[in-house]
Amino acid sequence: VEVGGRESLDVIPMDIQMPRMGGTAAVARIREADRAAGRGRVPVIMLTANTQPEHVEAARLAGADRHLGKPFTLALLFNEIQALLADAPARTPLGRHANA
Repeated sequence: VEVGGRESLDVIPMDIQMPRMGGTAAVARIREADRAAGRGRVPVIMLTANTQPEHVEAARLAGADRHLGKPFTLALLFNEIQALLADAPARTPLGRHANA
């Protein structure tokens, strides 16, 4: 969460189970911080063994863009990241395209 607030990132990979803060809570805090700072939305991909529908939905509601269940191949991860980057608008305030 701290790095996302001060660094320019293209994609944030996130696990649901982490030691200090759960991934779903971390995504929600990242989204809140982005809105408060007027920053554009950085895509978040959940990389997790928690693939039950309630976990997927909770991550989506928190602001995650994709949910990739473990185990996964590097090729699948690469394809998901490419899709996220292709779908992501330029990260300007309020999510406006840079050319708009």
